[in-house]
Amino acid sequence: MPIYEFACRKCNTEFEKIVPAAQRDSVECPACGNKRTMRKVSLAAPAQFASKAPACPSAEMCGQASCCGGACGLPN
Repeated sequence: MPIYEFACRKCNTEFEKIVPAAQRDSVECPACGNKRTMRKVSLAAPAQFASKAPACPSAEMCGQASCCGGACGLPN
């Protein structure tokens, strides 16, 4: 299930919640219980978190033979 970010329209609390896609429009605010919450636009997880490839130990190593193969998102 995806993690969605929300903001409460009543108390302005911002929170994240794991919910099925079918229920993402009816999420209750954990602070005040209001059901008038607004789903926020979220960024996707970087490739290094989405894959099992190791991240580069430093930006200087990218492009070298010992690099992680581009999993960090920096050019090889």
